[in-house]
Amino acid sequence: SNNTTNLPSIDTFFSSTSSSKYTISNPLQQLYNQYQTKSYKLDAISTESKRISQKEDMGVELTEGQRNQLTKNQDKLTALETSLKGLKDKIEEGMHVAIYGKPLNRQFQRSKGDGYDRDGDDIDDVDDFFDRTTTTRQRDNDQGEEVESEASLIEKWKVLLQSYSKQQTIVASTTKQCDNLQNQ
Repeated sequence: SNNTTNLPSIDTFFSSTSSSKYTISNPLQQLYNQYQTKSYKLDAISTESKRISQKEDMGVELTEGQRNQLTKNQDKLTALETSLKGLKDKIEEGMHVAIYGKPLNRQFQRSKGDGYDRDGDDIDDVDDFFDRTTTTRQRDNDQGEEVESEASLIEKWKVLLQSYSKQQTIVASTTKQCDNLQNQ
């Protein structure tokens, strides 16, 4: 899609320097983790296939097991590439929301509401995911709330700690009363 040209690379976006500039939602972080895991798998399987193929290139006859492994690897690579493309699209959509506060304008048209894009991925999953993340952000902004600062978070944390301490005192005294009642 042409709209992704003004986005940083996925790895750049999720690097520590860049991620401090933007709010990365948990679902978006999970998509990135899946993307990384599948990328590592793809690299590992590619490397294994290259090693097996190099033997053949050097004139060594491959065993049946090695040929079967190459076929299995090719199937896995195809599946991983398809999956990675879908994840990449979803991540870029999330990056666009995080950076610009709105989803990408999709370049393709839905074909009569079949719920799938041209690559066969379920559009509704992506829409639901970004509707949830966008709606929360818009609702918060509509209420005029400021973005949390370190100072405001520390203040909230102190209040929670005091509240927790009071609750612990109450629990301890209630437990003591229960023990006294049981011992009577």
